[in-house]
Amino acid sequence: MQDTTQDQLYTAVAIPFIFMMVVISARLFEGHLLFHSLAELFTITVGIVMAVVSYYTFQFTKNNFLFYLGMGYFWIAVLDLFHMLTFKGMAIYSIDNVNVTLTFWVFSRLFEALLLLSAPFIIFRRFSATQVFVLFAAVVGAIYWLAFSPYRPDLYLQDSGLTGLKISLEYTTIALLAAALFLYKKLKKKFDRFVYYCVVLSITFTIFAEFSLTLYVDFHAYSSVLGHLFKFISYWMIFLAIVQVSLQKPFRAMAYESSTYNAIPVPTVVVDAGGRIRQANQAALSFLARTKEEVFNHSNHTLFHDKSVYEGECELCQAIKNGQALSSYELSVGSNTYRFSLSPIGFEDEVSGGTQICIDISEQKNAEQKLIRESSLLKTIINTVPIRIFWKDRQSRFLGCNRLFAEDAGLTAEEELVGKTDYDMPWREEAASFVHDDNAVMTTHKSKLDYEEAQTLEDGSTRWVNTSKVPLLDHTGAVEGILGAYFNITERKQEQERLIRAYKLLSNAEQLGNMGSWEFDLETKRLFWSDEVFRIHAEEVGAFTPTLEIALSYMAQEDRQKIEGIIIRIEENEETPPVHYKLNRKDGSVRDILLKKELMRSGEERQTKVSGIIFDVTDDEISEQKLRKFQTAVEQSPVSIVITDLEGNIEYVNPQFSRITGYTFEEAIGKNPRILASGQTSEDEYVHLWNEVAHDKTWSGIFKNIKKSGEAYWESAIISPIKDKEERIVNYIGIKQDITEKMGMRELLKDQEELMIVQSRHAAMGEMVGMIAHQWRQPLSVISMGANNLLLDIEMKDINSEVFKEEALSIVEQVNHLSQTIDDFRNYFRPDREKEHVHIEEVLKEALHIIGKSLETNGIELILSLGESTAVDIFRREFIQVLINVINNAKEAMNEHCKEEKRLSISIKEVSDAIIMSICDNGGGIDNKIIHRIFEPYFSTKDKQNGTGLGLFMSKTIMEKHLNGTIEAVKNGADGTCFILSIYKKEGE
Repeated sequence: MQDTTQDQLYTAVAIPFIFMMVVISARLFEGHLLFHSLAELFTITVGIVMAVVSYYTFQFTKNNFLFYLGMGYFWIAVLDLFHMLTFKGMAIYSIDNVNVTLTFWVFSRLFEALLLLSAPFIIFRRFSATQVFVLFAAVVGAIYWLAFSPYRPDLYLQDSGLTGLKISLEYTTIALLAAALFLYKKLKKKFDRFVYYCVVLSITFTIFAEFSLTLYVDFHAYSSVLGHLFKFISYWMIFLAIVQVSLQKPFRAMAYESSTYNAIPVPTVVVDAGGRIRQANQAALSFLARTKEEVFNHSNHTLFHDKSVYEGECELCQAIKNGQALSSYELSVGSNTYRFSLSPIGFEDEVSGGTQICIDISEQKNAEQKLIRESSLLKTIINTVPIRIFWKDRQSRFLGCNRLFAEDAGLTAEEELVGKTDYDMPWREEAASFVHDDNAVMTTHKSKLDYEEAQTLEDGSTRWVNTSKVPLLDHTGAVEGILGAYFNITERKQEQERLIRAYKLLSNAEQLGNMGSWEFDLETKRLFWSDEVFRIHAEEVGAFTPTLEIALSYMAQEDRQKIEGIIIRIEENEETPPVHYKLNRKDGSVRDILLKKELMRSGEERQTKVSGIIFDVTDDEISEQKLRKFQTAVEQSPVSIVITDLEGNIEYVNPQFSRITGYTFEEAIGKNPRILASGQTSEDEYVHLWNEVAHDKTWSGIFKNIKKSGEAYWESAIISPIKDKEERIVNYIGIKQDITEKMGMRELLKDQEELMIVQSRHAAMGEMVGMIAHQWRQPLSVISMGANNLLLDIEMKDINSEVFKEEALSIVEQVNHLSQTIDDFRNYFRPDREKEHVHIEEVLKEALHIIGKSLETNGIELILSLGESTAVDIFRREFIQVLINVINNAKEAMNEHCKEEKRLSISIKEVSDAIIMSICDNGGGIDNKIIHRIFEPYFSTKDKQNGTGLGLFMSKTIMEKHLNGTIEAVKNGADGTCFILSIYKKEGE
């Protein structure tokens, strides 16, 4: 390429040099007439060639400036032709007056100066090239008429030489040319560098020529010779500019396009009208796994299209034959799917073939099918969850809902809801309140969660619901509506009312039975007791907050020591019998109290709480009455109560048991509680249960049972032994509560949490695409440069095997790097299935491999202090998601606030029970007023376009619930923030 440029430079200099040698020789040996004729003939030829080149290349260059100059110099060449033909001694025209010749000369130079001065302002969209050409012809015609008319001015006198008019016109021309020089300097940035210097040099040499031609007295003077030489050089510079733009640059572009054809990354072939492949790029050869010889001049249909279809019936082949363009035609061949694009090739309305692009979209089609399946699954989930879901636009018009909501609205299909409002629903009486809540959520951008409200139905009944509403955001973060969900809690409200009544009944039963309930926390030493305990102590209800010290103060010294000793024995896991003690009441009376306790455990052995009942047994004669009252409370209890014998056969069930299970008292008596078993509780768990209660311990847990009707339900159960006066176990009692709705809520929240984790990971895809672009830009540049170098060596037939091998290996290395980048980002989005035993430093390096290029591009200095820590069991990719969230936040904070050097410091250290990672930046820090809120959902310090408020919330959720760890943010001195990530080595720490 460098040799080519040098050859062009030699040619550009050699031609004018040869011209000057020829015309100067003619001047020396043959006289001034031959010199003048040759000089003018050369300039005329150059002018005409400029016009021809600019005219025929304008459709490719679209360069108004050079096309305008080409047309102008054509007519200037015509004027120069008349100047040459009218020169004294040519014997073409029968004239003997040199003023004709000078008229053509002076006005052609004025025409040239005006042409150069006006060229930068010409745009052929305002008026046509034909109009300009005709205008130039009219000007030349006027000059021709003037030269031969009697009104022709005197420009030369035989005795005195050039007249003042001639010299004045020459200086006028020089002034116009000087103005043109100033103009081109002001507009320099709008011109091609080469064109600019050519035009400036042309104007400069024209000025020299004009000065030279104001100095001679005789036509044969050397100043005249010098002026004609300068004139030729000025023409030659314009000619070089036109050739550079119109011919050399387009041909270089064509050569470049030809050399980069194989850089097209998709299979591309050129097919003639007969269906034969005439050209194929490297991607097409790789796609077919064939050589050029096996592809060129072979059937396009056989190599690319469906072979089971006859070529005459193939839509692609017919489209090529008929010159039809196809932008996206999909074709299934076997198990693969391909997308074809066709662009017809023709000349003068005759189709000669087409360009065919073929892309394998099998993976894309599979992904689309997967998306359809996932969308269907999501719709199924929405219609399956036991809650009502709906979404509205900014005018509180319904956009959609799930099946349960449609049923509540009295609709047969979800689609019937679209466009309606709450005023069209059965609960129209509360519509104004519901719309007010919608507007508050959309205006404040704050969610309204977990609140109860009533719906008055058309039949006059009331349905109670627990509602949550959140802003519905578009892709820019702007609010476009609300998303709402509610649970039907009518039964729960009724149950709450029943519980309140039951509490009142139990309180009445305690009061009637002269007994009170209490609970003592062994860890916090907090004591709670019921209202009746206050009354037993002859104190006003709520007169003080109960404590152990207050309770002991009502006892005699020996009874205090007894109670304190029992507490110590309970804390040491020793069993203790019921206790009798004397109560010294405030009114001075003394009562006999029986205290019974029940242990509650947090694990298999560890007791955390003690609860029980105290009885005032001073009057034995009321014992039977108290028993009846207690039985009444049990009968009316809102929880199921089951009493069995030692073999597990049912002896008693209360009415609530029958209401929940469907089994009557008579049907249940004598049966084993396993009549309710669903089969989901293991035999080992049942063995553990009976082992606990048989050893005078209380068992608590959760069952999934089956009602008599076959319907499944969940219940929480506490099973304890019942003992007689001799402390012998005589029965077992089970207290159970229906928690079906609670379990449904728990599963739903778990699913929503997992969905938010996936959404948070997918929200980063925009940045991931940016990171891939940064990762790929340099390797692609290296590959392109290497391929171009190889092609150039082949073109120049300068192939060196070592250089060729080195370039090829470099390309392979960059391709491997691109492949590794794809694997890195694909692995990042692959969900974790099970935990991996890894070192934290390795996971950090993997995250930095993904995001490190982004840090480097943003000028962030990365400081690592990585020790070697113990391997832990974690979900690798979820931890990578947390790291990328935190590092990205740090990067954005530094880009926004850091005016000096940006530094990100990451350190890892190991303590006795955990591995701690610190990620610290100098991005200005987080205000102390909000630092405690940054892990809240939908809270963000960024603007709406750049922050969703889910990143750190999901990071905290992943750390605490999935990775057995914690995450917290602290100030990093005065100029930044540190995020402390702790992962505990053992579960539960």
